[in-house]
Amino acid sequence: MIACSLNEVETLGRRAARGAGLAWGLAEEAGKAARWLAARGMPGSELLAGLLAENDGRAYASMAPVIGNGVWSAPAGALCPVACGAALSDRVAELAARYEIALDRVSYPLLLAPFVARMARWADTEYDLHWPRAQARVSPAGDFVTRSHGGAILLAEVTEVAVTVAEGPSPGVLADRSATDIEVASTAWMALTALARRTYLPATDASRARGAGPSGGDGD
Repeated sequence: MIACSLNEVETLGRRAARGAGLAWGLAEEAGKAARWLAARGMPGSELLAGLLAENDGRAYASMAPVIGNGVWSAPAGALCPVACGAALSDRVAELAARYEIALDRVSYPLLLAPFVARMARWADTEYDLHWPRAQARVSPAGDFVTRSHGGAILLAEVTEVAVTVAEGPSPGVLADRSATDIEVASTAWMALTALARRTYLPATDASRARGAGPSGGDGD
């Protein structure tokens, strides 16, 4: 395990997402999503590492949502929760009017929770995420509650997800938001680091002359 801070989780997640091919805006959202989950005791970095490995080099258009017959789906393969979550953030009024948005086939669906939490804050309304054998609820205050059977809350892919206005009693135990020091699986951290390295520019003669890289001398 790697011990790190929430800031490190977000920064590495952002750089890794950019290295995997996401535009900077979506990469920033990915880093924030990993941090939001990590702050609530969930494996945000591990989920993001799995997602980025799955989508590495995949065209954005193939994983972004298209709405047909009232259901959101990807043109090819599974929906990316970062692309889908960013689109959901623009649908607060639609969700309030319809009470449900249906998503077909989603990778790492728990990564949708931070985006739905932002919607909850904007709308001052609690929302639920449902998929087979799992449920997550978010509140305007950022509270997070989950219920899961057989680890379904952490599944790498599900066939369907529903985003709904919350109804009924809380589905589980409120997550603790007091964590500041996080532990991330070493394999996930190394995978994210490898992707992040793609964003580093190689040193050139000009940059070395400006002091941006190592030179032939020892610097003394």
